[in-house]
Amino acid sequence: MVLTEPMSEGCVVLWAAVVGDPTLFAEWKAEMEVMAGRIKNRRQKLYDSLMAKDKSGKEWSFILEQIGMFSFTGLNEARVLPSSHDST
Repeated sequence: MVLTEPMSEGCVVLWAAVVGDPTLFAEWKAEMEVMAGRIKNRRQKLYDSLMAKDKSGKEWSFILEQIGMFSFTGLNEARVLPSSHDST
């Protein structure tokens, strides 16, 4: 049998250990805040770049309002590829 995901029992045990230990929980929370800050910063940079380069008048503020690691921009491949090679 090949496992592609960790066993859920292990997650429960690990989570209980982290949440149950105030020091580990504080460390985990601090790491999550750093990660969330990085994601927010990247969203802001994407928004700023789109506002500077896109002359269509499209409203891009929805990018700043989305949450999570991924963002749906609605850009097609033809619009993404040239910008991915920009040096700015």
